[in-house]
Amino acid sequence: MCNTFKIDNNGRFENSFGRTSLKYRYLLMKGEADGRALERLEKTFNWERDENAVRQLRDTVIDYEYRLQKQAEALERARLLDEQAQKLKEEAGKMH
Repeated sequence: MCNTFKIDNNGRFENSFGRTSLKYRYLLMKGEADGRALERLEKTFNWERDENAVRQLRDTVIDYEYRLQKQAEALERARLLDEQAQKLKEEAGKMH
């Protein structure tokens, strides 16, 4: 993948890989990539660039990924606790 950089219309340094990554992460969050979602992304990021919409989309994706990570961590803790409880139960059974 080619990573390009440019200065946008407002004089800000822009990384096309970052835009592509955010679009991909948004589609993962939505769980679909239909024509409407793709058109919305292209409009927001390219055709009629809307900085507020991009910022809001980025914040939404970051919040979603944070909550997803916390959920995964909680599930892993629960799995480890269940595993530990099972081992203790087996050890207790051997004592009797």
